[in-house]
Amino acid sequence: RGYLFFQPGSGLGTFANGDFTANYTAIAIFVALAIPASKKWHWLLKLAAMAFIFYACLSTGVSSQLPVIPIAGGVYLLLIGTPRQRIFWTTAGAAAALVGAFVYFSSPTFLGADILTLLPTGSTEEGAAESLTGISGGASDRIALVQDGFKEYSSHHVLGLSPHGMRSSGLEKNVHNEYASYLFERGPFGFVGLLMGIAIVFGLGIASMKTGDKTHRAVMGGLLAAYALFVINDIAHELSRQRDVWMLVVLIVAYADIELRRAWDRRQATLASRFPWAFTKPRPAVAAGGD
Repeated sequence: RGYLFFQPGSGLGTFANGDFTANYTAIAIFVALAIPASKKWHWLLKLAAMAFIFYACLSTGVSSQLPVIPIAGGVYLLLIGTPRQRIFWTTAGAAAALVGAFVYFSSPTFLGADILTLLPTGSTEEGAAESLTGISGGASDRIALVQDGFKEYSSHHVLGLSPHGMRSSGLEKNVHNEYASYLFERGPFGFVGLLMGIAIVFGLGIASMKTGDKTHRAVMGGLLAAYALFVINDIAHELSRQRDVWMLVVLIVAYADIELRRAWDRRQATLASRFPWAFTKPRPAVAAGGD
């Protein structure tokens, strides 16, 4: 939408629209954060990469990522922090949310106008104020889509309209909500399956963080924060069809599996040394040509 030298319509990459591009770049911020950094200057490179990717995300003109990225950042801090740090970040996040809500709702009284309307818009077609206020407008549109889809679902096929069945709703080809889409098109079984799949990915990742070293926890924390961003974004989009999302799932499950297998081997080795009588000794190798 004309951010600095980016012009409207640019920054889509190989994606069909700006929503998919914005989700990809927003996820990439936390994938970059997950890259191990053994030296201080590595962190400088990581921060520079994250800033550049965030700028690319802004260039898509999709405003829905602006509140989701900080939430995913909070998830990252909670995942890698100590119990005391988790309490601090939770308290700080709640306080920041309360202050932000107070400033927003009290701005007409103290400032004489909505604070969003006072933000500079620059020379672009849509400035910061329009982008931020567009979030509420987009939310209203998506609520209407979900309501329309529920009418179609509840009055015709309680077990699901079949994949892409929402095309017959008359309002739009999808409801821009993955969870509602799975319920309306695939029924209760598909909806529960979607939630179980998300829970398995988070469960594997968190379980591996409990046994992994500091580097593994940092890597998995970044990947899970990226996945949390996708899970939140799916409230307003239908993103599970995208290959980049499944590539992220592959990374999480693969790294988690490697660490969980290592932890299992360590436990087995410890038990074998303490209780050798409970473990079967390996059979000696048979020479070539033997029985």
